[in-house]
Amino acid sequence: MENAGFIGLSYQSALHRQLAVIANNIANANTTGFKAERIMFESVPYKGRASETYSFVQDNGIIRTLAEGRMRYTGNPLDVGITGKGFLEVQTPAGPRWTRNGSLRIDEEGRVVTAAGLPVVDDRDQPIRVDTAAGTPEISRDGTISTPQGQVGKLKLVRFEREQEMRKINDNLLVTAEEPKAADDARVQQGFLEDSNVEPVVEMTSMIDVSRSYQAVQKLVEAEHDRNRRAMERLAKSV
Repeated sequence: MENAGFIGLSYQSALHRQLAVIANNIANANTTGFKAERIMFESVPYKGRASETYSFVQDNGIIRTLAEGRMRYTGNPLDVGITGKGFLEVQTPAGPRWTRNGSLRIDEEGRVVTAAGLPVVDDRDQPIRVDTAAGTPEISRDGTISTPQGQVGKLKLVRFEREQEMRKINDNLLVTAEEPKAADDARVQQGFLEDSNVEPVVEMTSMIDVSRSYQAVQKLVEAEHDRNRRAMERLAKSV
């Protein structure tokens, strides 16, 4: 296979990766706090014979669309939607992790935890405990949690300068080596959740476009293969 075929294959590989990212966006269109992702592509030059230069396609990483999702009212007093650049900090066996999924609950130990059962920490890095017998908790805009008996804790809201470098792990959590800073401008809305910022119609349109491009490149690769095969057949007959 000549360079045209290799270039086509590199483009197909990039399109296949892009299709997987789009499919993941669509699958998470209803995931609380999920951020849509995009692939960054780059052209990789290659010098062939007779000083000819070719350009191969390579994906150079994934970036997130950091726009906020729509706030959806749930009426659950332990649901918190975060506005602004902020994350909740949670405790895990592997260390602190962060999330914008504010779907919280109280476990059997009285701790405020995520849907996966991970404790949410306060501004002193301690788990928050709420006595449900004391009444319905109220959560102010700055994250302070109170019951009729008084304040019980304050949600720790943090931000990161290099948000794009945060890596996704399971349970809609993020991890990074960067030290968190206080998210003084972030606010929470009690009884709301932040929807995913994925736009399903846009993603479906992108999927169709990528699929068509993949098919077009496949035809190019097949045509190049047939050209090489015919050339070798003619060469064999002439020997």
